[in-house]
Amino acid sequence: MNTILTIDVGPARCRASYVDREGTVLAAAEGAYLTGVIGDWVEQEPRDWWFQMVFAIAELRKKAPDVKPAAITLTGQPRLLILADDNDRLDAALMPADRRSSREWQEMVDGVGIDSLLTSASNLHDTTSHIARLLWLKKHQPTNYGKAKVIFLAAHEYLTWRLCGARVTDYTSASLTDLFSIPANGWAFELLNRFELRTDWFPQIVKAGTQAGVLFASMAEILDIPKSLPVIHGTADLMSSYIGSGAALPSQYVCYLGDSGWLGAAGLPEPGDAITGLVNMRDATGERNMTIGPMVTAGGNFEWLKDRFGPAEDKLFEEDKLSTTDLLMTLAAEAPVGSGGVIYLPYLSGEQAPFHDPNARSGWLFVSRRTWRSELYRAVLEGVAYSLRAIQLLLPEPSDEGEVELKLIGNDYCTPLWAQIFADVFDCRVELLSPADDVAARGAAFLAGRSLGWHRMDAPPSSFTRPASTCTPNVRNVEIYERMFGIFYKLYPALHSAFAEAAGSAA
Repeated sequence: MNTILTIDVGPARCRASYVDREGTVLAAAEGAYLTGVIGDWVEQEPRDWWFQMVFAIAELRKKAPDVKPAAITLTGQPRLLILADDNDRLDAALMPADRRSSREWQEMVDGVGIDSLLTSASNLHDTTSHIARLLWLKKHQPTNYGKAKVIFLAAHEYLTWRLCGARVTDYTSASLTDLFSIPANGWAFELLNRFELRTDWFPQIVKAGTQAGVLFASMAEILDIPKSLPVIHGTADLMSSYIGSGAALPSQYVCYLGDSGWLGAAGLPEPGDAITGLVNMRDATGERNMTIGPMVTAGGNFEWLKDRFGPAEDKLFEEDKLSTTDLLMTLAAEAPVGSGGVIYLPYLSGEQAPFHDPNARSGWLFVSRRTWRSELYRAVLEGVAYSLRAIQLLLPEPSDEGEVELKLIGNDYCTPLWAQIFADVFDCRVELLSPADDVAARGAAFLAGRSLGWHRMDAPPSSFTRPASTCTPNVRNVEIYERMFGIFYKLYPALHSAFAEAAGSAA
């Protein structure tokens, strides 16, 4: 019974894991679901999350039939919207990328001004605004709008409700919407009243790690897990990853390097400047600020490189039996630090931070006759690190005097080479944490374990987080990267108008 069953409802799959009291992921299984996209409409069916959770737990039990969990906890994707009555959801979930309410968003801006919206939410919401979505629902789906008894703002909230009947949200998930006022640390009732929107259907805001209820007997039978199991409400997946990294001080930055990515810290003395693309939120306790800078395409730059150049390299080095990732990383390691002066811009799909520009695009600069392909490959790794370093410069200065440290979370392409590049670009110690799914599962399990009295500290120790490797900066490399970063930092402002012109020509 010294094990937590964690459920992570991600953008494309639901993952169930057993995590023991010491942070070991004993086993994991997952089930995938689809996203429906029609124009500006981007939806998922919440019942698919449920069915895939049932499937994943069944597969997990096959892998570890003797494990008896002490509790079940949930984490998941935030910034979506679900309307539900007393029985089930009333329609599909509006996903983070859904932009059907663009007209309502413009009406909001015209009605109260962008400054009022910024003051309340401390974030620059756009056509994905939750207030705009509710205005759209009120206008176009009045039956569902009037019939709904509760709205959920994250995927794990819906499953928590199905499992034990609790209608709750956590501070992180709530504060990532403009329905929440960060200065007031609660629902933005004043703003909602100005738009004549309902305020009677919000879930209760609880600290992450709060026991939401007890597993329904009917659900225990369906899932074939112990009855009366405590159901612990977790937090948004990005906060679970932050907690699973072991970061405890504002000077301990966390970087998530998935297809997209982010860099952030909690406990900062003030919110970040939302105009620059930074996102402010409350941490798991609801007592501290957390600010992140989202990067639209982070590890996705390497995936693009692998898709476009990997097959050719595989043919050249067919006898080496290396995976495509290992092969490209080996070639990148052959290039000198700084890639012979080549700089890569990592804006394959535009960017959100350190600047907000959907027209920005990628490319290699300063390529010469002397440039080798290994330098092009390494430049991609360095370009992503430069961009995240630029985000760090935007974050408020930490108030603590601790030594700066970076917790780097990633998957198989997040190699020791890339971690060393981060250590040299950021000039700080880097802990590499991988795989990313395990980091989030450990964070969720730690919160649940603390609820059960297993843990007394605010953040898990390194023995719980299990860093794969640790890198320290090389003085010579730091000097080279400082010079290269200075050049990189000047490039976007110089190219801004060219990006806009190119986008207009392609339209």
